[in-house]
Formats: sequence, C-alpha cells, structure tokens
Amino acid sequence: MRITPRPRTALAVAALAGIVATPGSDALLDIFRGKPRGQVLGLYWANKVIYNKEGAAAPAPAAPAAGEDSEACSVVFLGLLEKIRALQAEFVTPEGVDYTGMAESGLFKDYVSETAKLGTMDVAGELQDEGTPILPPKPQPLTPEPNELSILATIGTRKAFFINVYNALLFHAMVERIARDEAPKTLMDRLKLYATSSYDIGGFVLSLNDIENGVLRGNRKGAAPWAKLPFKAGSPAEQTLSVPCDPRIHFALNCGAKSCPPVRFYAPETVDEDLDDATKTFFSKPGGISVDPSGAEEGAGVTSTKLLEWYQNDFVVEQTGEPVEKPEQGHAAVLAWVAKFLDSDAAEQAGAALEGKLAWDYYDYDWSVNASS
Repeated sequence: MRITPRPRTALAVAALAGIVATPGSDALLDIFRGKPRGQVLGLYWANKVIYNKEGAAAPAPAAPAAGEDSEACSVVFLGLLEKIRALQAEFVTPEGVDYTGMAESGLFKDYVSETAKLGTMDVAGELQDEGTPILPPKPQPLTPEPNELSILATIGTRKAFFINVYNALLFHAMVERIARDEAPKTLMDRLKLYATSSYDIGGFVLSLNDIENGVLRGNRKGAAPWAKLPFKAGSPAEQTLSVPCDPRIHFALNCGAKSCPPVRFYAPETVDEDLDDATKTFFSKPGGISVDPSGAEEGAGVTSTKLLEWYQNDFVVEQTGEPVEKPEQGHAAVLAWVAKFLDSDAAEQAGAALEGKLAWDYYDYDWSVNASS
C-alpha cells in the first residue's frame, strides 16, 4: 500500500466514519463473528474479500496424503505462475493493463480457476539457504519431482511467488471492481482495496497489505498513519511466511496506479537478477530520481519517487543497518542505496551530491487507474 499521508484529523474522521458507515451496517458485529478483517485506516477495519473462495471464510486446507504434499504443491505453484505469466503477456503493455479485455478472456477464467488451489499449498517449513534446490531448473510439463521441503522454502523462491501473486491479485481485484463500476477513485477506496483484497494461501487469508508488508517486508508496518503490524509478532503467519525485507520489491509491486512500477514476471530461478533489472529500469525512467549536484542553494537538489519517502527506512536499514527517526537523517543513505542501480553518469552525479548537503523533493504520484483502455 502506498498512500501519501494526509492531515491526521481528517484521516481520523474518515476512519471513524468508515466504521459507522460500512455497507450493511454490521461492521462492529463482524468484529465478534471471527471474519478475517484488514486494517483500512486507524480504527477502520473491513472484512477481507477472499477472491479464490468466492468471499467465504477460508477453512484450513485438507492435509495431503503422505508423500503427495510436495509434488501436489509443486504442480499448483508452477501452474499458477504459468497462468500469471500468460495474463501478463496478453494484457500488460507499456501503456498499462487491459482490465476489460482480461475480464472477458479465457486466460483470466483459467487463472481464477487455478487460484482455488492456493488454499491447499504447503507454505510451512523453515527458510533454507538459497542454494537448496526447490524447483527443477526449467519445468517441462508440470511434473516436478517431489521434494521433502516446502516449495517456498528459499527466500528467492518465496519472493518470486509472492511478488507475482501480489500483482495478479491486484489484477483480480481490479477486474472485479471495474466490472461493478467500483474502480478506486478516492484515498479511502485505495486503502480499502489494499486492506481487503485477499487470497487464501495455505490456510492464511492474505490481503495485498499482508503480502507486501507482512510477507515481503519482513512484517513491517505499512505507510498509512496508525498502521499496525500485518501479523502479530511471533504468530504462525509471521513465523511461516515472512522473509527479510528486500527494498527492491518496491519497484516490483504494482498497486494499480499510473505511477506504480510496471508489471513484469519474476521467475523463481532468476528473481535476484530480475529485481536488480526492475530497480535499474525504474530509476532510468522519468519519475524515478533526478540528481543535480548544484541544484540547491546549499548543496545538491534531489527529486525522486515518493516510494523513497513512504518506505525510507527500508532503504536506510539495508544501507546502514539502522533506521532513522527524521527523514532528513536518512537522505544520504537512501541516495547511496539508489546510486547502486543508476547508470554511470547518474551514479557519478549521485556520488558528487553525497559530498555535500541534500535538498530533497518528491514527484507528484499519479493515483489514477493504470488501465490501458
């Protein structure tokens, strides 16, 4: 979720209004009914919409027969990724996503059918070294050899899977909303989209927020004011699903807005190289970052995507090992991190800028829907 903070008073009023005015007038009752809920903003929580369970609360998956769990999980894993790859190839262009064409296609229906199997995936097991073989090098038919480990047992494989699933879940939610003429138009629409759009994956009901902030960011609070941890500390979800935060994921996740990073496929066997390439590509385009070593009165002028503001400490911690309390304290660390992904000329400018003070500004973020038609 990537939302520009607004005045806290206005957001508090919106949050309280959301609790009182939730459609159906049973928002408070639902808290006591045990329905999966997501934090929209502050005190405003809403029921999760489980798109691969037709909105029903997800039961725990049935235990697979002995010896069949890894093989069945591998088939689901690979089958889903192939369908996501096919959707992207057909409906994603540099101009955006053809949600209307996707909704009417057999490819989308096949993908939706495949997501129903996600609830039976085995996502348990401790993370292994990156060298641990989880997948065959290049699957031919979807018949990989059984493996004693969970199919998501390496950090790289898990990152690739959840990045692709996040982007595909966003597709799924947008198709459904556009069909009902409910494409997000306001701040609250966006917040609710990310908090409620969910899949049952291995018995865990995971929203877009949960996947981004709980799984891929190592269970950190989201960017909205008053955000809570997606998973309770020490909970099965945190222990089973979370991976160490890799700041490059911010240039891989597409939240359905025009300023979001472009959609692409992340292959499990090449995810590290793919993330490097996605990050380099993002910063090579307009709206990524601009550095002028003499562009400010007392030092360098830097203008960048707001992703570097909203998730500043992800980059700072990766670069220095320690978070900062004030934004200006982290500017140098963020620029040093970004410089690793710039071309030689831009990296040289960043290096010169780091020798003095930094005056940092941000590009406006275009939240309009990234539809191509």
